[in-house]
Amino acid sequence: MTVSEAVRTVRGARGGAPARTVRGPLRRGLRTPLGRIGLGIVVVLAVVLVASPFLGLPDPAAQNLDAKLAPPSVEHWLGADHLGRDVLARTIEATIRSSLAACLVLVGSLTISILVGVLAATGGRRLDTVLMRIVDVVLAVPGLILALAIVGLLGPGFDHLLIALIVSSWAGNARLARAYALAIVHRPYVQAARLAGVGRWRILLTHIAGGVVPQMLVVATLDLGGVIVRLAGLSFLGLGPMPPAAELGAMLGESRAYLTNAPWLFAVPTIAIVALTLSANLIGEAVSDAARNAGES
Repeated sequence: MTVSEAVRTVRGARGGAPARTVRGPLRRGLRTPLGRIGLGIVVVLAVVLVASPFLGLPDPAAQNLDAKLAPPSVEHWLGADHLGRDVLARTIEATIRSSLAACLVLVGSLTISILVGVLAATGGRRLDTVLMRIVDVVLAVPGLILALAIVGLLGPGFDHLLIALIVSSWAGNARLARAYALAIVHRPYVQAARLAGVGRWRILLTHIAGGVVPQMLVVATLDLGGVIVRLAGLSFLGLGPMPPAAELGAMLGESRAYLTNAPWLFAVPTIAIVALTLSANLIGEAVSDAARNAGES
């Protein structure tokens, strides 16, 4: 490093880490064939969800026993369930609820992962040992079993299910966040920040955490599809929202008794889950590949 480069590094260190965002890999990933397919599915789903208030659909919770198990028709475009509730209206509500819930779980678990990873990397050997042993304990228990145990302890309910998924899914990414943070700690701009007299907490927040967050956001794009599936699976077991609230996994659970005489009750939420998961996985793969290629170049 030349003297001029060192001077620029020290000056830049006072302002923070070099700009690193997820927008670059996201933009490049969405331009790939996989990214375009995933984005196309998201756009179609978004158009349906946005247009749903203008379709004149009935209340998703409104029961009409005269329309019990009614097949798809002009009145009920995707049929009615065993209580005469409109399947399309319930699927739209369930898709919105499942999408928002998956994002909340991802944000919650990612926040814990980054916090634990950065503290382990920068808090000294003792804190690192304690935090990593906690991570080992969490990882030793299968995520599904841990989530079931937490819901069993707290009781059924959608809020409790989200808490269970957050608690059972942060540990793996915490190790990854720690690895990213350890790599950043020894970079020139962090060392220069210390020489420039930047405070410890400012270095921690703006330099180290600021460098870890964009990398973890790329990782998060790969996790979204799995979160959607786990959420639907636990709701399928009856651990999700309480009736009459609609959720895709719960709708699948309700459809089991009517597979032969009302197959649309199973097909519609299944297609919605597949579409959400497929779009998330395709976009995640595209963004991950774009970030990897950018790192290698």
